[in-house]
Amino acid sequence: MSQPLPRVLSLLRERKDELDDMLDLTRVRCHGGLPVDPKPIDLCSICRQVVVELELSRPEHTIRFEAQGDGHGTWDPGRLEQLMSNLIGNAVDYSPPEEPVQVELRGQDQAVVLEVSNRGNPIPPELLPVIFDPFRRGDQQHEDLRRSKGLGRGLFIAKAIVDAHGGSIEVTSTPERGTTFRVVLPRPP
Repeated sequence: MSQPLPRVLSLLRERKDELDDMLDLTRVRCHGGLPVDPKPIDLCSICRQVVVELELSRPEHTIRFEAQGDGHGTWDPGRLEQLMSNLIGNAVDYSPPEEPVQVELRGQDQAVVLEVSNRGNPIPPELLPVIFDPFRRGDQQHEDLRRSKGLGRGLFIAKAIVDAHGGSIEVTSTPERGTTFRVVLPRPP
């Protein structure tokens, strides 16, 4: 057997993440948002850790990570790890193995910007306006959507995490440039 323990651990984490997503979905719908526990953290370290974990669980894909500037700030480390795992994991899921996923983290004076890009099939234009709504996955005839195991909770939760930190999230997707999710997280005063 080739590397059974990492695969088992990866599957266990996936199941735990699915349960956490369902709890978060309920929290957002019933309580109007997600609770956060801000602490001084370095987003570069968290992002690097997420990239390493995804590379280990999906060795057929390449993830290029680049960090510039200061990634320090006061945010909820667990929630931002969840956000990054979702966005980078989706980029890997919807990207052919021969096309690397690009992850960029840029520390600016008032905010940190995270961009996650891939060169897979673009998101259908009719899905872009509702991409952050729960259970919205678009046309199941789309090849990438048929391959995905998700139920359409992840981007809804990603947006809730960003909202809870006072930030913004947007997506652009074209055949020429691929898909990019851009998150701006303001640095609390």
